[in-house]
Amino acid sequence: MTEVRLIPGGLHRDERGEVRYGNGFRLDRVDRFYSVYPVDKEEMRGWVGHRREWKWFFLQGAFDVGIIVPDDWHAPSRALPVTLYHISAANPQVMEIPPGCVPAHRSADDRSILAVFHPA
Repeated sequence: MTEVRLIPGGLHRDERGEVRYGNGFRLDRVDRFYSVYPVDKEEMRGWVGHRREWKWFFLQGAFDVGIIVPDDWHAPSRALPVTLYHISAANPQVMEIPPGCVPAHRSADDRSILAVFHPA
């Protein structure tokens, strides 16, 4: 399995406002995307993974993201270790989740929005 990678982004502020960007993230591999607007900060959403498909996250606000790697795709152990990440728009980056990983996310900030990109 390839490791989860955090692709550095940037933040520019001036008198006109703020721009967050992820220029190191290449969109040529993306076919579709969706945005998640959580209602409940306590609920972990997801635990859906793909054996052969990448996934990328970019956000507004902050999220806690858990990643597991199934030991068996048909009957995974319930005792698998969870690797936790905290990602925040205060430090813009794109989280690249490789095939074989199963992510879930929970909003860590009010008004957080998670953009999820899927490959072509």
